[in-house]
Amino acid sequence: MVGKIDVHTPALPDFFRRLLQALGLEASGMPMVQWSMEGTTRAMSKLGISTSILALSAPGPSIVPETEGGRALARKYNEWASEVSKAEPSRFGFFAALADLHDTEGCIAEIRYAFDNLHADGVYIFTSYRGGNLGDSDFDPIWKELNDRDAVVFIHPTMVEGSTVASTMLQPPVFDFAHETGRTAAQRTMNFSRTLTFNGLTGLLGFLQSSHHEIL
Repeated sequence: MVGKIDVHTPALPDFFRRLLQALGLEASGMPMVQWSMEGTTRAMSKLGISTSILALSAPGPSIVPETEGGRALARKYNEWASEVSKAEPSRFGFFAALADLHDTEGCIAEIRYAFDNLHADGVYIFTSYRGGNLGDSDFDPIWKELNDRDAVVFIHPTMVEGSTVASTMLQPPVFDFAHETGRTAAQRTMNFSRTLTFNGLTGLLGFLQSSHHEIL
């Protein structure tokens, strides 16, 4: 009998935590969760999860303002996650991190490296990048690369550019993330030509609540 597979296991390695602290992300109002591999393993055992697919926690590599910095963070995470997966292949897989999708060259290079060299289980991307949503034609070369590989793509919501946390009692994962995911699902559904063009992809949508089921 195959056990549960958790396809949404955000990882916050120490090097990423230190970077977020250096960038002052805690000042945005979004609390930084306490995370460790040991805690993840304990939760898996408690919940009967046999395999977890690791993914770099939001906000991901695009939080780094410089192009080369974003690329370097994605590569560092992917190599870290690959080592975790290789050490316990039956327990851990990983979705590859990508830099800001506006960096077409860097993203395609990382996709190729992650799949061909690190054997990633898929990629983990966010619903928008600097105001550009996933349906923008600027991102088509990246979608084509993923489509040609029949890739699994996990889409995670993020804070809309320019927005702030209005209340510490109502954090984005509680409400805003579900709507951001729903907006992305609706956009993809209505953009029939792009949906038909990139039909080799397997998409996984995070934080999609029952209020959005009717649009899938």
